[in-house]
Amino acid sequence: MSLPVQKQESIAPGYWLLSLHSPQIASAAAPGQFVMLKIDKSFDPLLPRPMSIHSVIKEDNNRIGFTILYKVMGKGTRLLSEKRSGESLVVIGPLGKGFNLNHISSGCEPIVVGGGIGIAPLLFLAHKLLERGWTPSVLLGANSQQELLRLDEFESSGLIPKVSTEDGSKGVKGMVTDLLGSYLEDRKGVHGEVFACGPSPMLEKVASQAKEYGLNSQLSLEQRMACGLGACLGCVVRIRDKEGSQLSFQRVCTEGPVFNGEDIIW
Repeated sequence: MSLPVQKQESIAPGYWLLSLHSPQIASAAAPGQFVMLKIDKSFDPLLPRPMSIHSVIKEDNNRIGFTILYKVMGKGTRLLSEKRSGESLVVIGPLGKGFNLNHISSGCEPIVVGGGIGIAPLLFLAHKLLERGWTPSVLLGANSQQELLRLDEFESSGLIPKVSTEDGSKGVKGMVTDLLGSYLEDRKGVHGEVFACGPSPMLEKVASQAKEYGLNSQLSLEQRMACGLGACLGCVVRIRDKEGSQLSFQRVCTEGPVFNGEDIIW
């Protein structure tokens, strides 16, 4: 469908926040889901881009639209950043399987971990957890303070993220996995669940850390996609079955993008 751009904001060098009007997509969306977004109906760029739903926009408590947080990486995202209010984009969604909150018990402590642009689906998740009565711990990491995005949005929801930067310009110096390791050690024995998004090496480490401390992890994978509908098989990952003995290939766009950390074969 063709959707109008409500707003396009530069929030840091190379990073943009896009607001789109669509009560239909916003009403159906769940944290961890994504949309396939095409600049227009031309063939340049040929393929649409998968973009996580960052948050939903509400008016009088009704969902009327959603936001996309993205980084300019190449021609497609550069062209996207040039779109302005009133122009339209071709969007399909919401797509994929998001974070599963249905099995979490009332005494569980959700731990939300984001690395770099992996923060994109986690604000929506944090808001949904708060709506359901949980107060998540939020751990965010980036290369530098400049790339620690949307801290104010977490804080305005009553959450104070713990942060790390690789250059030490804000928070703990190091990777967000270093921050998570210290946090889990300090909270040893906590009944919790880890929710994370970021680059694959980070997610592999998060899965290992969660398992070490006896916690389940749900990881949103970042993967290139061509169709977003499961047809092209271009985004498959290797997954173990429930017994942990059999290998299967599953599509990030339909069976994911969120998978149980212990099931992924890195």
